[in-house]
Amino acid sequence: EDESPLLHTRLNGPRLPPATMQDHTMQDAEMVRAVPTVPTILCCLCGTPVPASPSNMCSACIHASFDITESIPRTSAIYFCKFCNRYLQPPNTWVRADLESKELLALCLRRLRALSKLKLVDAAFKWTEPHSRRIDVRL
Repeated sequence: EDESPLLHTRLNGPRLPPATMQDHTMQDAEMVRAVPTVPTILCCLCGTPVPASPSNMCSACIHASFDITESIPRTSAIYFCKFCNRYLQPPNTWVRADLESKELLALCLRRLRALSKLKLVDAAFKWTEPHSRRIDVRL
């Protein structure tokens, strides 16, 4: 039986070699497994395009809007005995610590109870006048 090529194409699709059909099927499967993309939205404050997030804000606006140090007190009292050169570690222990030593830094950080809720990355002393009785700590 002699089939016309046009009739065969209309009924069964074009005749392709087996390797080409296999490649075509793999391409269709790759299109189905496409990775979903994260939609891009505009920041609600500045209008910068950002990936969608629950806050709908860019990182710069988040840093400007929220202050995680609100709960940390700015000042705290540490008692120093000028006769024995020791610091009071509550409730009733006096510890010897040199200025800008890690023992004194640990004592200062323990006085700030709000730090237990936050992750401390770095702490160091800030310079003050030598005759000053202030101890400044940078967190």
